[in-house]
Amino acid sequence: MNACQAILGITAGMLSSLTAVASYEDAVLAHYELSDVGEDVVVCGIAGANRAPGEKEYFDFFRFEGLLWCYAPAGGTWIYGPAPAEWPPSDQQVLKWIKEADASFHRVSIYRDVPASVVNQADLPHGCVVVCLAQISQLLIKSGTPDEVGLVLFSYDSQRNPAEGIGPLVVGHSILVYRYQDKWFCFDPQRQDALMPLTQVTVGAPLDSTLKTLAERPNCRLEHARLLRISRRTLDGLDATLTWRLLASRPK
Repeated sequence: MNACQAILGITAGMLSSLTAVASYEDAVLAHYELSDVGEDVVVCGIAGANRAPGEKEYFDFFRFEGLLWCYAPAGGTWIYGPAPAEWPPSDQQVLKWIKEADASFHRVSIYRDVPASVVNQADLPHGCVVVCLAQISQLLIKSGTPDEVGLVLFSYDSQRNPAEGIGPLVVGHSILVYRYQDKWFCFDPQRQDALMPLTQVTVGAPLDSTLKTLAERPNCRLEHARLLRISRRTLDGLDATLTWRLLASRPK
């Protein structure tokens, strides 16, 4: 497994169903699941060439671990590059990102006030990264701060036609790994009810057998497994945000 130091262009979500129509409710749910991570920006655009007339796409831009991420319900999550110093971004900056995703997008709407969602996170399409990040809050609530935690990003050799939609070409998936004392575990959004111990999570070592099994995809060969370590500073920030949210939700 490789350290995730240069992961630009890695998709962390299944991109095999880009023709599906993404709904506003999906974007709202992602916004809600990312509430502890920090402020995000929800965007809607209408595609031009290579799409059905009037077809809408939704995007959710957010910052995490110094990187700019984008979640699209129709396609998954990918990394644009280093996060901008200015946040929240201006409308002009958001429009630039949308045009970089697909120059044909027009009639772009930016939603800065998004209501909370009451839908369960299991219903989030192609949302493995978002669900993994939301799971960190559950770990903090139930078990305290992990000694180590990170995202394992899988990329495969299967590619789609770039004319079919947004995002990079690489199909991928994301799993959350974490350690309490000397025991490693993982959380796979596709198997949310299973507690899965790991033997080890080490950069440069062969992939853990459990992770290797979870990474298997029909007709796809695993090309890379990269580990994005989540810093203690980020975990402390999540914990503080979560604490304030829980205190604010208590009956007066």
